[in-house]
Amino acid sequence: MAKPLHKIMRYVGQHGIVRPRDIEAIGLPREYLVRLHRQGRLSRPGRGIYTLPDANVTERHSYAEVAKRVPKLLFACFPLLPSTRSRH
Repeated sequence: MAKPLHKIMRYVGQHGIVRPRDIEAIGLPREYLVRLHRQGRLSRPGRGIYTLPDANVTERHSYAEVAKRVPKLLFACFPLLPSTRSRH
């Protein structure tokens, strides 16, 4: 494997989910992601999101994908408890 492709695979392994801009930030062209995806070395679970094919996907994986796409998004989790207010 060429050195830039090896560097990308190592980066994806360390970060789990990457975007093309993440790869450009480390000085490599984003086209390498497409090449690795076509070779079957990366999965593309969504537009602009790449992971390792054998990545351990948990129930929080979707949150991680959204956080990658919209970095300034604030997640808020509110429990669904029955209302304690009286209903008239």
